[in-house]
Amino acid sequence: MRAGSLQVDARQHQAHVAFARDYVATPAPPRSARRRVLVSGFGPFPPHAINATTDLVAALADVAGVAGVAPLRDRDGELVELRTVVVPVLWDVAPIVLVREIEAFRPDLILMNGIARDEQPIWLERGARNVRSLRDDASGTARPAERELVVVHEGAPERRLDFPVDDVVAAAAIALEREVVATPALAAVAPSVVAIEPRDDNGFLCNQVTYVVDHALAHGGETLSMLRCGGDESVLLMLPTGLAHVPRAFVHWPARIGAHVAAGGRILRVMVETALGTAECAPALMR
Repeated sequence: MRAGSLQVDARQHQAHVAFARDYVATPAPPRSARRRVLVSGFGPFPPHAINATTDLVAALADVAGVAGVAPLRDRDGELVELRTVVVPVLWDVAPIVLVREIEAFRPDLILMNGIARDEQPIWLERGARNVRSLRDDASGTARPAERELVVVHEGAPERRLDFPVDDVVAAAAIALEREVVATPALAAVAPSVVAIEPRDDNGFLCNQVTYVVDHALAHGGETLSMLRCGGDESVLLMLPTGLAHVPRAFVHWPARIGAHVAAGGRILRVMVETALGTAECAPALMR
């Protein structure tokens, strides 16, 4: 299968292709009985010199102990192994990096994160649409080709994420209420936690990464041609096998959550632990 093509400066395209081809995911430690959780964020992009999700996943990683064993608990009260990944805000490069990290780590739960408006509810996305917006990425030189505003040619119009959305939203809302009691100013930045349906106006990198990750896990063993730009070089992404059952979700945070990183990190932790503890996730996680 093939991703929608890009229009990009030739030298920038060569750099992106070289980076994607050479990118090697962090090797995973030997498999233990512990569950594995992968949490991702994004790097900077205009006008955000610092992406708040970089700080959020760092806050989660900071509590990790030796060998990445974090004080996050699964449904049995056992510690989990945590891997955090920050991907660049670059069309096609971001999902390539994340899919390779997922393949190497083979997590039991995936929680992706990005930012939206400065002040808004925390959105837990129910899915992703097969659509891209005509917008430059962080390089300032790459955007989707005008006649190919799809994420994946012949892909499903919409992908629904396998995740206990309602349980996680309810738990995160309670966690947010606790944080607002301690820090009232947080209420203006993140007034609530809600589940949100896929929509066409969510067409930037957050949607592309969500769509490609879900597509990749559902189509393990296939290849996806990415970083296509006219007749220039592209990158073939091999989609990982045996991970179709893994629960995955995407969270959109208000951009100004960066002013409340500790609180956001605690809410993120509640999301992870709630997902690990639900009956819906448990069968997939117990392997």
